[in-house]
Amino acid sequence: PHDPEDHEEEAMDEDKRREILTKIRAGEIDLQKVPQEDLAMYKKLMDVEFKRNAIKPGDEGYEHDVQVEFSEAEEDAGWDEDDDYVPSDDDC
Repeated sequence: PHDPEDHEEEAMDEDKRREILTKIRAGEIDLQKVPQEDLAMYKKLMDVEFKRNAIKPGDEGYEHDVQVEFSEAEEDAGWDEDDDYVPSDDDC
């Protein structure tokens, strides 16, 4: 069953939708800096894409409770080193 809210985004030109999603993934669209109405549209597009790619019970390739072990990071993250850091209101 389709969510009625998805209809508008699905009706968008497929090439335009792919272009927007590619720009978001590449960091060309900063979702922290776009107007709220654009952010809402981008979020709906990403939600439609997520639902299209989701593998649900009954789908070919579905596995319940997949667990993956990750190797050590190739690069030092740096941002999480200071355990004593407490964000201030100025950081938001």
